[in-house]
Amino acid sequence: MKTVVMMLVFVSGSAAMAWDYIEGTADQVPATYLSWCDHNSVIAQDSNGNLFVRANCSESGLQCKTSQIYRAQGSVVSASCVRK
Repeated sequence: MKTVVMMLVFVSGSAAMAWDYIEGTADQVPATYLSWCDHNSVIAQDSNGNLFVRANCSESGLQCKTSQIYRAQGSVVSASCVRK
C-alpha cells in the first residue's frame, strides 16, 4: 500500500508540473532569435553581433512575417517573406 501511495504522489507531481509549463505565458519562455521583422525586412545578426538585412520583402511585393516554434528548452523565433 505504501508503494502505491508513493507512486501516485510521483505521477501526480509530474503531471502538475507539465500542466504548469503548458499554461505558462510566452513571456516566461526563453527565446532564441534567428531573425525578425523590421520595416518589412528580415533582419538577422552575424557572429560578430552586427545586424544586417537578410531580405527586403517590399522589393518582392511580399510581407515580412515572424514565426515562433516552441521547444523543450524555450522557443525559436524566425522571420521570412510571405505573400500578402
